[in-house]
Amino acid sequence: MSDLSGKTIIMSGGSRGIGEAIAVRAARDGANVALLAKTAEPHPKLPGTIHTAAKAIEEAGGNALPIVGDIRDDETVVRAVEQTVEQFGGLDIVVNNASAIDLTPSETIPMKRYDLMQDINARGSFLLSRTAIPHLRRSDNPHILTLSPPIRLEEKWFTGGHLAYSIAKYSMSLVTVGLAAELRADGIAARFVHVDLADADSVDAFAAQVTADAPIYGLVNNAALADGVGGKAVHELAVEDWDRVLNVNLRGTFLVSRALVPSILDYAEQHGTGRVVAIGSDAALYGSPRLTHYIASKGGVSALTRTMARDLGPYGVTVNTVSPGLTESESAQFVPQHRHDLYRLNRALTRPQQPADLVGAVAFLMGDEASYITGQELVVDGGFVLH
Repeated sequence: MSDLSGKTIIMSGGSRGIGEAIAVRAARDGANVALLAKTAEPHPKLPGTIHTAAKAIEEAGGNALPIVGDIRDDETVVRAVEQTVEQFGGLDIVVNNASAIDLTPSETIPMKRYDLMQDINARGSFLLSRTAIPHLRRSDNPHILTLSPPIRLEEKWFTGGHLAYSIAKYSMSLVTVGLAAELRADGIAARFVHVDLADADSVDAFAAQVTADAPIYGLVNNAALADGVGGKAVHELAVEDWDRVLNVNLRGTFLVSRALVPSILDYAEQHGTGRVVAIGSDAALYGSPRLTHYIASKGGVSALTRTMARDLGPYGVTVNTVSPGLTESESAQFVPQHRHDLYRLNRALTRPQQPADLVGAVAFLMGDEASYITGQELVVDGGFVLH
């Protein structure tokens, strides 16, 4: 397990979703975590605030500093960094997590929405990073991490109709690449978390990077394309849409596994064990309508898990799938209301599913207690699918 004992992180956003999950895990590994976010009150559709995230960090064993503020405001960011340093005695890691999203096509997106994404995604990442530089220089192992994509200029990456959003996210990546070059002499590592799951060369390069220092114990195949993929029956579905989803969800899972399993086997040779967990979907078990490509991709992930379990079992490596139901996250905003109602009315447990509900299942399957469980699919959906 990683050790962040005594390290201090400041993260933009983090009230819910991926940011909160990163913060909680960092806290579990011993980090102090400062969150800078606007969400002092719950969103009408998305649960979680900066205060509930801070509570989760503390329950995980970390120290939390929730700072309510706007990443777009210069004075707020300066004060947030100062508060963090004053509270914890220094600053080691910046995580640029906050991001606005609007997938409206170029012709119809309001310029206010365009400006909002630029201000939060690009300017916010730059502002928080530059403000933290003097303090990072005093750290013995400083890092700037940004949640943004690889910079790819092939036309296929711009055919989805969300150019404004792509520009904003690419700008976050440019900020990080530029800071890495500027700050290398100071020993400050800046990198953006990226891999093109549909591109074998990109996946292989990523694997080489993450395994350069030591073999890895385990892998969680989590990434998937789910936003805006539904609404068409099999006879209405374009081949391009089928390929887009399958390339990420299934092919990407295969490519990442293929690239990283050799390192896991190296670890298993030394320690006799290793883990792979894939994130599936309960929708693949009941055949949700008008989601042909998504269902096929997630069903494929479950099948891939079973055959990988046979392949890797002789080396002591277990391979399992965790399949959630409809989870209250950012992507859930794109799910039609009738599907939310379907889950609400048919779950055995009546409350909405939260991202945190998956953590225990994944942690269990990654841990020592699950050393004799392999090739299985664990459904975590509050009893929507019973089998």
